[in-house]
Amino acid sequence: MTLNACIIQHIDSSSDNHQHHERCLPVNEQTEELFNQLKHNFITRVGKKYGRFDPDGEADFASKVSDLSAASDLAELSGELSEQLHNGLKEAEEALSAYFVFGRERVAEEEFLYLFCIQLKQALQISDELEINDTQFLNLSEIGFALRLNISQWQANEDKYLTMYSYRLEKETVIALQKILGFTSTVNANADTKALINSIQNYAHELPESKAHEVRTQAFEYCESQHKAGEPIGLDELSRQINHDEPEQFKNFIAERVEEKPKQEVIADAKQLKSLVKMAGRDKEFTLSFNSSILGSRIIWDEDQDTLTISGLPNALKAQMKRQQG
Repeated sequence: MTLNACIIQHIDSSSDNHQHHERCLPVNEQTEELFNQLKHNFITRVGKKYGRFDPDGEADFASKVSDLSAASDLAELSGELSEQLHNGLKEAEEALSAYFVFGRERVAEEEFLYLFCIQLKQALQISDELEINDTQFLNLSEIGFALRLNISQWQANEDKYLTMYSYRLEKETVIALQKILGFTSTVNANADTKALINSIQNYAHELPESKAHEVRTQAFEYCESQHKAGEPIGLDELSRQINHDEPEQFKNFIAERVEEKPKQEVIADAKQLKSLVKMAGRDKEFTLSFNSSILGSRIIWDEDQDTLTISGLPNALKAQMKRQQG
């Protein structure tokens, strides 16, 4: 992977004036460390949305990106966009003061454009005179907003070349950013993941329990690894992962037996994936969570009586109950 260009713009929507930076950062170790850390934090976050440029939107971001070819172009693009962001965010109820990091990267044969919104965080430092002073630092672990454009997929007219993420920003601010950048969602990760999990569970139900547990675990491990890498779950590869001896069996099962078929590529909802290997539930009085592999052994469910019988309680739980009883 190669970072081709990177530039930072500062936006303070409470200010009437906006000055944009005109030169890209030197692509050195510090710049690459900043970019790679932001990219890693973005890729591993849950709750991302996937989509494309809104064909009916008013944003001209897409037309500006189409002319992007060199570092100087990124500096010009970021300057024009930061001006638009400054003006657009002034309409939001809550002011935003943040740094917007633009980065262009090449990975193998694909080109990417990233936009990260990060803010300063207050902290304390000890001076050389051993006095405590206020200071600020870039909070890289909390990305307020991010957008990734897969330029190669966009040029190939695919339908989910944009990835958007937001965290702890005011809803009105996120809507303004989304409008300025022209993002519209084309993926329902919840529904797509549900269809995939139902297919895996239905396939596992046809197998002996020991084999079913192995299939669910292998499916979860592959799906989770794809999610952490920021990649979609491929149905062909998933079929190979859960049955190396008969790599087409799961795919054939879906084609012949599943009514609500999952997509060939699924952008997963990470929270739902855990249901392959864990069972959990809660009400106002208690919360219960356990590995699905122990249902029928350490945990016995009597559906008619609406009861669970649990064997081998955790030591910490037993100790708490003993203290409670005196």
